[in-house]
Amino acid sequence: MRTKKNAETTYELRYTGWLAENCNAPIYLHYGTQNWTEVSEEKMRKLKNCYKAEVTVPSTTSISFCFRDTEGNWDNNAGNDYWYTPSIGETYSCVEINEASASAPKAVKSTKSAKAPATKKTTTRKSKSE
Repeated sequence: MRTKKNAETTYELRYTGWLAENCNAPIYLHYGTQNWTEVSEEKMRKLKNCYKAEVTVPSTTSISFCFRDTEGNWDNNAGNDYWYTPSIGETYSCVEINEASASAPKAVKSTKSAKAPATKKTTTRKSKSE
């Protein structure tokens, strides 16, 4: 008997927040799906102007995430965590989420009020004071 495998989507997260600007220690993406029911961590790769990690989760699954370094510092969006739900997602001034594909990555950015398909790029930003 064959079981049907659930579709998965791979996302690329790029981080430029205060941990990236203020520490020299490695940074980790700490994330969970469906409101932190399954929690994982991924060491982020340092690029020239940001840190990057890729995560693969079941399609249409929401992702909650925050960032930490190895010195005990966390960036959890002032206790609100960061989150992304396909087509409803949230845009932050220090996080960029791209859907990774075999051909070419497609930018995914949206606000809570804007519903955009995962392949449509929007450019709104959440201010640091919110």
